[in-house]
Parts: sequence; C-alpha cells; structure tokens
Amino acid sequence: MANVNNMLFIIRKLLIFIILQASNALIAQSKDGFSLELDSFRTSYINEFLINANSPLDSIGVKYLDFYLPNPDYKVVGNFVLNDKPKSFEMPTYAGTTKSFIEYGRINFSLTEKDYVLPIYKNLALQSNPVYKDHLFLPFNDYTNGNETYGGGRYIDIKIQDIKENKVVIDFNKAYNPYCAYKDGYRCPVPPKANQLNTYIKAGEKNYLKHH
Repeated sequence: MANVNNMLFIIRKLLIFIILQASNALIAQSKDGFSLELDSFRTSYINEFLINANSPLDSIGVKYLDFYLPNPDYKVVGNFVLNDKPKSFEMPTYAGTTKSFIEYGRINFSLTEKDYVLPIYKNLALQSNPVYKDHLFLPFNDYTNGNETYGGGRYIDIKIQDIKENKVVIDFNKAYNPYCAYKDGYRCPVPPKANQLNTYIKAGEKNYLKHH
C-alpha cells in the first residue's frame, strides 16, 4: 500500500510539474511574440544603415547603437482623427533649412494613465515616390531628450494602411533617432512644439554611444 501511495504522490508531482511548465511556456511564448517582432524591426533598422548609400553609419558604427529593453507598456492604441482641411507648412530642420509637410491628422492616446495628443505628418516632397506614398511621419520630444536619448527628439514611422477604423498603434519601442544623432550635415526635421510629450518615454532608441 505504501508503494502505491508513493507512486500516486510521484505522479501528482509530475502532473503539477508538467502543468507548470506548459503554463510558463505559454507565458514565454506570449512575451516572445512581442520581443520577436521588435527584434525583427531592429534587425531591419540596423541593416538599413548598411545598404543605404546615404547612411551616416558603417558596419563599425552600427555597433554603437543602443536601445531600451522591449517594454509592451509603450505600445499603445490611439484614436486617429483625420485633418480634413490640411494646409502645407514648412517644418524646420537642424541644418537650417525647411521641409514641406501637411498635418495629416492627430492621434489621441493614453500612456501611464495620462492622455496625450500627437499630430502626425505627411512629407509633401515624398508623395511622388511610390515607396513613401503612404508614409506618415510621427516626430516627438520627451523628457529623456538630452539625457538618455538624443536631444533633438526621435521619430516613428506609420503607414496610412496601419490606420484601421480610426484606430492606430503607436509603438514607442520602434522610436528611432534622426541621422543628425550620428553625423552632422543631414536635414533632420525638428519636432514641432505640438509634438512635445511631457513625460519620460523610456522605450526605443537611446543616445548614440559614440560621439561624432
């Protein structure tokens, strides 16, 4: 009888172990889905430096790129409001020139239990290029600028087709630095005052680790 009880005890322990392992695997799989997507994005982002003839970084320079750890809290769903009467305006660049944009619309979203609004823009000069025809430009500043992140702000790319039923995802984990963060001489747009976020966005690309 004692042997039977011991055997039942071992079986119960084994079943509990299997259930816990399966549960942990499901949790890990859920987390990995987010991390894998971000890994893929960052791999493509880094590779773009190596294939773009206008890139400020080479194979050595990309080794100094630095990022925050993936954080799903900084991936939010916002409400998109289309600007039905957009007017072109000149957005200053850090090179002292300007670029022509329209305010395509605004995105209302919540982050860390606070509400924010970010205007999103369309570069008029790129509209004739089929590659960038549906490209939307989301620049922003936040309290990390000049400390943990580039002082000139960061950018996020969104496509028109990403907006579905007036909803759009803003993933600050995909925020990246303008080329001006790595090398002088580029015409990087200055984020407008309306795109200042009065909070710390501890996600996306950090300060470049090698000074230029």
